[in-house]
Amino acid sequence: MVKLMVVGAHAGDAEVTCGRIIAKCSKHDVVIVHMTLGEKGHFKLSAEDYGLQKRREAENAAEVLGAKVIFLPYKDGELPVNSEVKFKLCDLIREYRPEILVTHWKGSIHRDHRNTYFNVKDAIFYAALPAVEREKPPFQIKALYYAENWEDPYGFKPQVYVDIGDEFEK
Repeated sequence: MVKLMVVGAHAGDAEVTCGRIIAKCSKHDVVIVHMTLGEKGHFKLSAEDYGLQKRREAENAAEVLGAKVIFLPYKDGELPVNSEVKFKLCDLIREYRPEILVTHWKGSIHRDHRNTYFNVKDAIFYAALPAVEREKPPFQIKALYYAENWEDPYGFKPQVYVDIGDEFEK
């Protein structure tokens, strides 16, 4: 069973918002899910070149942090909210069985962050329902949290603080 799953809209989001928590939980299984590579976010590099760079960076970060990394096939700025995405996430939740899931807050300036929030919420619901027949059996996470992120400020109020002092160097 995975202790922690962090779902970020773009490669780098999970590492920036939860990197030290990922490192803290790395004694247990940790999975980072990137909905997109964030490949359109560079002013000079092509989306293809920047996507390759972001993938390498995310793979390297996961190795340093002691986590498994998964890349979903969606394009930066084009992440839909639909059943396909929700069931891909549902399947990952059922496969990895995280106790805790951390993702974006809904009140974001960034469309992909908001869409990640809505996809994750429904995926968690679907993953727990026995009537939703998938390859893996139903699974219910124990806790859902939202990471603090300057791009997701609207209506966000931190309620849980984690001591990450021991992980600062990593």
